[in-house]
Amino acid sequence: MKKLILALAIFGLSAGAHAAKKDKMFDYWSAGMAMENISNYTDGGFAFIANAHKNYPDVHENFSIEGAFSYTLSPASYSFFTSKVESKVMSLGGYGVYTHQVDKDMSVHGRLGLAYASVESTASGCSICSGKGSSTDLSFGVGADYKMDKEKTLFATWRTIKEITHIGAGVKMKF
Repeated sequence: MKKLILALAIFGLSAGAHAAKKDKMFDYWSAGMAMENISNYTDGGFAFIANAHKNYPDVHENFSIEGAFSYTLSPASYSFFTSKVESKVMSLGGYGVYTHQVDKDMSVHGRLGLAYASVESTASGCSICSGKGSSTDLSFGVGADYKMDKEKTLFATWRTIKEITHIGAGVKMKF
């Protein structure tokens, strides 16, 4: 939990300091849906994903900081014997993102950072199989963007946090 608070504080302070200089907290935001897979689970779920981005051309013209949020809408599950376990995940992360422009409309990016994930599992037919847990871990991912017009971009992304993987798509908008 201390790592999460430190990561969020650093992200908030750096974004706030840069926002004071540029009068904008974020340059763009994105929202979408993702397939959510948990290692060793037989059935994946679906999650809502949202991100806020701030470009840092002083660091590098292609570098940005990203805050990410995800929340399970339909839980991932697995069955064994007569029990079924379902797990819901909520995650918060802070990432450094490097974007490479492929052409005027298409770009690819990689991200690396820390993410906090809270998992709540419930089991039918097995009371000791239910529980909650959380951790802060290294997280990374890759993605691609396709610019529709000056304000809207479609995105596709893959991201992993320990045993949780999101494969998603959505829309990115400028502020």
